[in-house]
Amino acid sequence: MAIEDMTNLQESVEQAQVTKEIDYEVFINEYKKLINDNEWLSKQSAKAESEGTFDSDLWLLYDDNSQQHGYIEFKKLRDLEKFKNISSTEIDILKCYLVQQLDDGLSTHTICSRFRDIEEFIFSTKNFDWETIDSDKGNLIDTLFDNKNSSDRKIKNKGHILSYLDFLEEYDLITEDQLKVYSYLYNKKFLYEKSKPRILPSNKEIFNFDFIIKDFFYNYSKEKEEECIERKIYKPLLIWWKLGNIIPLRVSEMCRKMPRECIYKDKEDGRYFLKVNRVKVKVENRMVSRSSRPSIPLLTEIEITEDIYNLIDEYIKETEFDNDRENLFSYNAAVQFRREYIKLNRGKESITFSPHDIKFKKEGFTRTVMSSLLESFYTNIVENRYNVHPDKRINLGDLRHLAFSSLVYQGVNPIDIAMLGGHTSLGTQDHYVGHARYYIDSEIIDFVTGRKLPRENYRDSLAIKILKETSWEPPKSLSDCNPTEDGVGYCVANTEKDECDDVLLCPYCSKWWCEPTNESFIKIRKYIEDNNISPLMKLIDQQEQFLQKLILEAEVVNVNGLIEMEQSDSEKIRELSFKIRSNAERLLYFKKSLIEMKDRSVLK
Repeated sequence: MAIEDMTNLQESVEQAQVTKEIDYEVFINEYKKLINDNEWLSKQSAKAESEGTFDSDLWLLYDDNSQQHGYIEFKKLRDLEKFKNISSTEIDILKCYLVQQLDDGLSTHTICSRFRDIEEFIFSTKNFDWETIDSDKGNLIDTLFDNKNSSDRKIKNKGHILSYLDFLEEYDLITEDQLKVYSYLYNKKFLYEKSKPRILPSNKEIFNFDFIIKDFFYNYSKEKEEECIERKIYKPLLIWWKLGNIIPLRVSEMCRKMPRECIYKDKEDGRYFLKVNRVKVKVENRMVSRSSRPSIPLLTEIEITEDIYNLIDEYIKETEFDNDRENLFSYNAAVQFRREYIKLNRGKESITFSPHDIKFKKEGFTRTVMSSLLESFYTNIVENRYNVHPDKRINLGDLRHLAFSSLVYQGVNPIDIAMLGGHTSLGTQDHYVGHARYYIDSEIIDFVTGRKLPRENYRDSLAIKILKETSWEPPKSLSDCNPTEDGVGYCVANTEKDECDDVLLCPYCSKWWCEPTNESFIKIRKYIEDNNISPLMKLIDQQEQFLQKLILEAEVVNVNGLIEMEQSDSEKIRELSFKIRSNAERLLYFKKSLIEMKDRSVLK
């Protein structure tokens, strides 16, 4: 993502300083209504009975697959309430989180597993108390997730804790201690697999997917009805892909917080905007001990490109038969388009939908529906039609992560980034730092696949310079030349007349000569890798760790009703971001220069 894509970012940010708040009771009642109206809770199972309402201390969740009930019991948390380690308000908020997981379409087994992990974490840490966690004996989180005792570990997945904290942060309900836990869990490199930081798909997978989804949507026969309907089926994916590459929206925000009429064009200046129904929860009398820092406003209107505006507008018109829906994406349209496609292709070879693929939740277009669309697109289009079989498929959350990282390395103010991404604090943003290598690798993919101009591709290739362009005879006697520090070549410049080129290293200078052999190239490559590439990679890693620390500790202040970062902190973060970008550019230059012609086949 380039900053130019958000040409009036600052103006959008300034418009968001007044954030919509809803009362705590309204917030809770919305979730009560959601779970009670949908009758997700049973009143009786083979082993227990319950009132079957939001307020019940025992939830019975029926699982269609196993045809059994899952049990969520809040009695232990109520007992903890007696010792003032947790409030009834916090228990209700946890219930709201669980209702949201139900609405997102998660299975009974997954939701029960998440609750058990969160409950155990609350008990083990005295409800996220940082003094209890970070004691003289060491950090309790390390013990809770220690892989040496994996068979005895009560908390199975740190992702469950992070999911809960992300929900709290989304509605500005997160506490100062919970922010510390959030950051620690994201940045700590635990030894067991599930707790490693997010592993993003390779750039090869990103570029392949980008090419395929665009080729699929823009190169087809509009005269063939089945091909048109096929595009309508997957249109929500194209919106997710194009919008998510510019704005780091949560997938849940795309599915349930973008109203049906979510776009508009400003009549005065012709700019295009997207509306997102982001809200904060107003808790009276500080029933929840929230972070003491000023809360960052939520950006509820975001400028978009004309291309994205037209894409969303096209989808709204295609699904106008489902006008009663509240949100942009239509569950009824998704079902209708699939039925039409299957009817048109009976007896023909076409894309297929598994039973799981077709079975949508009746409650609406959830994250689970979007996820099933993505899986279907990979199976039917990417693999079966384009014959591309990725080592790792992109998941819905990857796009938001990459958009955040891109903004950080462009030097965008962290508060502006937080507002774009719907964060109410900087403490949940620092883990998006750490992907400078992703930027470098993406440029390498561009380079070797010929996406750049051919002249640019090989202008600085040392392989071509040494093996094809260097003569066997040196320009002058080597006895009159100075050996260069690489131990391979010589400086053949006439010290009285010539000036050396303004380059990073001698081998890139036109006044440098070596024997044009493969052995010379191998030695130069090793020299550059050992003395330039490896040190730069270590330096970038160190700088990224320091940038994480700066973002985490930055002071946010309220100045005349506007949320701002202390100027000194803002300048330090911006300066370090550009240093990382500069070092990444140098590293990129070295890596490109060592690519041989055969590497152009990297994606083939």
